[in-house]
Amino acid sequence: MTRLRAQRIVASALRLIDQQDPAAVAANGVVASSRRPSVTASRVSPAQDTYLTNSGVYFLMEDLVKRLDEDRPEQVSSYISTYFAAIAKGTHIRGRDFEFINGTLQNRLAFLQHIHSSFAGVDTSIEITREDFAELVRHQCRNYPLDLLQQASAHLDEDAEGEVCAPLHSFLDAFRVTLVFHEFLSKVHDIYADAAANRATTPNGPSLSESIVNARAVDRVVARLRLIRQQIIGPVPPVDVLEPLVFKCATYKESEEIANVIDELQAAFACLSSQI
Repeated sequence: MTRLRAQRIVASALRLIDQQDPAAVAANGVVASSRRPSVTASRVSPAQDTYLTNSGVYFLMEDLVKRLDEDRPEQVSSYISTYFAAIAKGTHIRGRDFEFINGTLQNRLAFLQHIHSSFAGVDTSIEITREDFAELVRHQCRNYPLDLLQQASAHLDEDAEGEVCAPLHSFLDAFRVTLVFHEFLSKVHDIYADAAANRATTPNGPSLSESIVNARAVDRVVARLRLIRQQIIGPVPPVDVLEPLVFKCATYKESEEIANVIDELQAAFACLSSQI
């Protein structure tokens, strides 16, 4: 992957590609925040401010200032260098709480890589329960929200005892999509819940075939997906990947197309980090 392509992928994920030259976006591979901390530059243009917020620079600088205040290192320059070297390597999320992991897109992807590395050499076809998987994840992040773990496995069937059991790779695939896109998936869940409720309460008229009713329902879902893409602060799947899934009725969390989007994001960050 070339540096320019990596920059374009990151810029697209941050939805900054229309706001400034993509070749200048994410040049240092430090990306995506879901909130803006209090450390801000005093002389930046609105476009620069948007980039610094969305790219996670503000978030990471706030964290760095906090850690400097707590640790009081004797060699400040060395401490700062080590901090950003860890970001480039993706090791900066180890031992951190969920607020930090969730704070930037790069942090989320680094945590995913850490989780997958922890299962290196493990047969991912083995069956485990949702509780087992939750325990494994919380071993890496002690306060990882249980509701997100439940969201990741909500599409999996329960057994007669009400327990969710599935191959490890099913949990891992769903977990990575839920972590990266969980704000978006929460809205998607609401959209489909509303659509199902409307279909249950709205009788089909005698002049409307089931295929027409289904087509109209899909069109409404697509329209709402386009709207929430504009409203959500945080990463969302690309439109050209997202909308075809609606028509195919594929499961988002185990979609090969969505998995490829995340793989490409991870490769883009790795490319940019290797050139720092």
